[in-house]
Amino acid sequence: MWRRGSGSDFLIGREVKHPFTLRLLLPLAVAVLLPLPAQAEDIPTSARVVNVTSDSVPGWSPSEELERNALGAAEAYFAAVEQGDDAGAYRMTEKILDLAEDRYISDNRTFREQAGSLVARKFNQVTWTKDSPAAPLPGIFVAMDITAKYQKIDRFCGYVVLHQGDPAGPFRVTRTESNYIANSDATHGSPEKLQAMWQQLSANCPNYQPLDLGEAADSTIGYASVAEALVDLRSRKKATFEERNGWTVAIDEEAMTMWSFSPPDYPAYPAVVKRTVVPDGAGSRIEMAVQCEASKEACDALVRTFAEISGMALP
Repeated sequence: MWRRGSGSDFLIGREVKHPFTLRLLLPLAVAVLLPLPAQAEDIPTSARVVNVTSDSVPGWSPSEELERNALGAAEAYFAAVEQGDDAGAYRMTEKILDLAEDRYISDNRTFREQAGSLVARKFNQVTWTKDSPAAPLPGIFVAMDITAKYQKIDRFCGYVVLHQGDPAGPFRVTRTESNYIANSDATHGSPEKLQAMWQQLSANCPNYQPLDLGEAADSTIGYASVAEALVDLRSRKKATFEERNGWTVAIDEEAMTMWSFSPPDYPAYPAVVKRTVVPDGAGSRIEMAVQCEASKEACDALVRTFAEISGMALP
């Protein structure tokens, strides 16, 4: 379990326990089987919601162009880090980062070795302040809450803070915070322990949201559709059916498999969850496959619900 942070202590309402770069490695034995400020104000502008702290210049709100510029600067910074252009990334930082370039480069190299290539990144929420009395410099500060996934890290969250001193000037990074569990550390123990540790670590990430779950290109349940699966299972003499809270449950004891079909009034409908008990060394584990034909949001929620019920740890 790792927590890395570097830069200015001005976090736009975020609490920090370790003000400068650190790497904290705690004992981890797990296995994977399958505050924003309370005073922040929501200012609606056309089709978007802008979060501005209450100690910002009264009435100020960032334009859409300014938001695009800030997001572009953050993306450019992370791209430089991930592509190994550490000198270029360092030039995108503000002087108040207060971190020697050689240490900065060393830390980035270590992280790339741990993480591998980027798989996905999502900006969860953006929070702004302008000329805040608490800020170390005049101008605009913006904090972006992040969730990401890397080749070797499924669980990653954090944030980046940027500053623009001159209205015509660029945004520069003043702080980054990363919280993650490397996949290499998630190799022994129970999924419950892994989930508990991730909940503890991700609590350091304001507005944390998990990434959307990935989708298989083809069906993973052995049928092209939910309806086809239900029809075929009903034709099997050895499959038994029962109703549980509106769900249709089919049990195939010979295959050690349970099929759970969602009811019509469930958000993820039609959908079926297939859970199979398979040998695993001296014990066994549950493998899960899902066919969901509802919205992406509803299907992701379904998968997370059944993973929790089955004791599986999802990022």
